[in-house]
Amino acid sequence: ETLRCLTQVTQYFSKTAGEALLVPLGNAVALFHAMAPAYRAGFVETMNDGDESERDSDGETLSLATVTSQTIELVMTLVEHPRLSATLAAALDDVVYQAIGYMCMTSAQEETWRDDPNQYVADEDDDVSTVRAMCGMLLDELCDRFEEAALKALASAAQRRLAESEAA
Repeated sequence: ETLRCLTQVTQYFSKTAGEALLVPLGNAVALFHAMAPAYRAGFVETMNDGDESERDSDGETLSLATVTSQTIELVMTLVEHPRLSATLAAALDDVVYQAIGYMCMTSAQEETWRDDPNQYVADEDDDVSTVRAMCGMLLDELCDRFEEAALKALASAAQRRLAESEAA
């Protein structure tokens, strides 16, 4: 709930909130980085498909995937905001690197792709609410906002991820 509220404040009241937003937004970006290993361990490196999540009293899903999605949405809001996007400029390489990490296919996605690649592509195109799809949109927003710097960060991050996968 906090991440959703912070996203709304950032979108609609950032000028009014001013400097008071910088600390919680910095914490949200730190959360984006800190959650990556747990997300990878819980969803990418296991057979977990995320269906074991609990629900709160309002029926909202409580899971790491939900928090991850909300955090990515907040980071996208930062990128889209002309004044606040500058706060990401110094960490652009790390943001892109983490986004690519979040985009790794889960075991369930790999299985679907192996069984029917056409169906997998159709499902991916239809569901923009997955962490994988949201990170694709985040990378697109980063490239729109930061242009050449984002493209360089993307190339560097892809190279790092490929080197890590070869070493594993």
